Amino acid sequence: MSLLSKRWKCIWYSIPTLDFSDADIGGFSFQGCKAFYNFIEKCLKYQKASMRFISDSVLTRFKLDIEYYGDSSTLDYDSLSFAIRRNIEEMELGAKPKFEIKCAYYCLPEAVLNASWSLLVLKLDSLKLNGFRSVTLPCLKSLSLTAVKLDNHILTSLLSGCPSLEKFLLKEVETRFSELCHTVEAINLESFVYSGSCKNIDLSACNGIRNISRLDNWLHDQSLEDIIFGLPLLESLTLSWCYALKRIKICCQHLKSVRLEKTYEQEAVEFSN
Repeated sequence: MSLLSKRWKCIWYSIPTLDFSDADIGGFSFQGCKAFYNFIEKCLKYQKASMRFISDSVLTRFKLDIEYYGDSSTLDYDSLSFAIRRNIEEMELGAKPKFEIKCAYYCLPEAVLNASWSLLVLKLDSLKLNGFRSVTLPCLKSLSLTAVKLDNHILTSLLSGCPSLEKFLLKEVETRFSELCHTVEAINLESFVYSGSCKNIDLSACNGIRNISRLDNWLHDQSLEDIIFGLPLLESLTLSWCYALKRIKICCQHLKSVRLEKTYEQEAVEFSN
């Protein structure tokens, strides 16, 4: 379009949403991957330059979904930091490793977890969270972690740094210390979705939760009853692949919906208000 009109050459700088994905690019190679990263960095460079002459230029949503080849130098940290500094409201970052080895996971820049007061939604997929000194996301409402690698203390720091969190999704997350108790401390949390291999997840500090969905092979009768007992406002409960459950006793005044998906050998489900 910029070939047809000089006006179009710069007008795209004011677009509030940037969505980069290599999903539709066939025959990708390492060199092609580097070229795509360079394209992303060039776009963000022009966005940065636009701030000088377009006063109303804002970036509210940034999405990056790529196949990662293990070379951290090809994905520039400064680019992601710049996106954060644009008072962004929603950010989605996905870097699925091309090669399933430990070193191939892209390590999330610390700047992303110390964003401005504007970030409301953060979705991370197939990344590694490691070595963070602090987490400051004061206005974050929704946090989604899918196929993320992290340590237990990082998860604790992450949640303590998100005091306004209302929705929290954990899916296929791998923790280094899976046997430890993972405490979720988010007093404003209303929705919790979990799928993974952690045996102990403590939600006692989140008594405002209204919706829970768990795909959990380790969940047994007593642990489920303890969870429900500590959530007086619970309205919706979904359980999937919880084949360790035998006889379920549910006592919750506000519960409106219970859904069992692919659970086996339950002797009974007993409800009590």
